[in-house]
Amino acid sequence: MKSGRYLALAGTLLAAAPAAQAQFPAGFGGNYCGGDNFTTCATFSATLTGDVVLLKVTNTSGDLASFFTAIGISNLGAGVGATSFSFANQGTSTSNWTLGVPPTGLSGAGILGTAVGGDANNPAPDFANSLNTGEEVWFTFTLTGAYDLSNVQFAVHDQGGSPGGTCSSSTKLVVSQTSPGVWTANSPPAGCDLTTVPEPATMGLLALGLVGMAGAGFVRRRKS
Repeated sequence: MKSGRYLALAGTLLAAAPAAQAQFPAGFGGNYCGGDNFTTCATFSATLTGDVVLLKVTNTSGDLASFFTAIGISNLGAGVGATSFSFANQGTSTSNWTLGVPPTGLSGAGILGTAVGGDANNPAPDFANSLNTGEEVWFTFTLTGAYDLSNVQFAVHDQGGSPGGTCSSSTKLVVSQTSPGVWTANSPPAGCDLTTVPEPATMGLLALGLVGMAGAGFVRRRKS
């Protein structure tokens, strides 16, 4: 009888224990800008069907020098991996990807655990195989191991972009959950983002405005 009560108690405790989250948390996805060296931007969404992840990513940096060479999710738990990787380019994208566990460069910069996702296949020298600004790619892969998505992160490695000062020419955008349902991107150090330079046409209009103001002042002085 005692052994029966012990078994029943053990079953109750197991049932009460919190289960690892098997779906992506609410709010995981959207457009984010940030980075550990300079700012880049990406839009992403992720869904889970069984153990199969569908990760959709667009490079929204708006910078012609930007190219993503590694994209993935991280902080999934110890020993988690992935199999059955495939990708599908959308629109004009010509990117080419292989499975990375982790993708090259997706470590540090606040990335927790081992990332899984896509590695650009030989992106150099023309970067056609990476994800350039305005391009979109969809990854499909199967998670293996005892994964937990409750504190999942999204990360990309941008090896182009336009840093300011002496900052690195590559950056890692990492999106993490800072409180339940609230997601935040990392931020670069001060001085690593270029100051926007006005276009020539804008500079010309500004010069004409200054000349006009000076002329108006001269006329007023003549009248007085």
